[in-house]
Amino acid sequence: MFVDSLSWGVIVLVLLGVLLLVGGLVGLVLLIVGIAKRKTAVWVIGLVCLVPVVLAALLAVPALVFLGIAIPARMATPMVMEAPEALMPMEESGEGDFVRMGNGRATARAAGVDIEVLRPGSGSSGSSTSTHHGLGGLKEEHRIHLGDVTVDIRNENGRLDLSVNSRDCGRVSPGDQVVVTEDRQVFVNGMPR
Repeated sequence: MFVDSLSWGVIVLVLLGVLLLVGGLVGLVLLIVGIAKRKTAVWVIGLVCLVPVVLAALLAVPALVFLGIAIPARMATPMVMEAPEALMPMEESGEGDFVRMGNGRATARAAGVDIEVLRPGSGSSGSSTSTHHGLGGLKEEHRIHLGDVTVDIRNENGRLDLSVNSRDCGRVSPGDQVVVTEDRQVFVNGMPR
């Protein structure tokens, strides 16, 4: 279920609307009974209950106009997006992600992290990205296949975690250099993991 700040705002507005509706109905009944029974205190209480309802109705018109514009635009964004497995562009230039194999090594970039695998072995190269928006925020996973090595970079609200061939290798940051050696040891910025 996707609930963001706009959705919480809508929920709060609906609850306030229900409370004001109930208060308005109580105020209207007290006003009518007070006038019919000629009880000044009762119709004054009814009138006092109706004042917030009238003020809320005056404020509700701009709020409904805003929500009428904001909600359809927000609902156009899918709640869960799954990217199909696809080969990233085969270019190393620029800031974007890529996957490249050749000359006994494989290189890739995902989430700003540069990856190099020495002697990647047999197997294909490719990558996939899946993105989930939810209560915990943004969760994104990059999976890169470089021969017999699989590199996963998980991004949870800006925190990047690295695993190589299902082995946890700790946190990384954009700009880090990950090297997987021929014997599958993992180094991040020259330090073993």
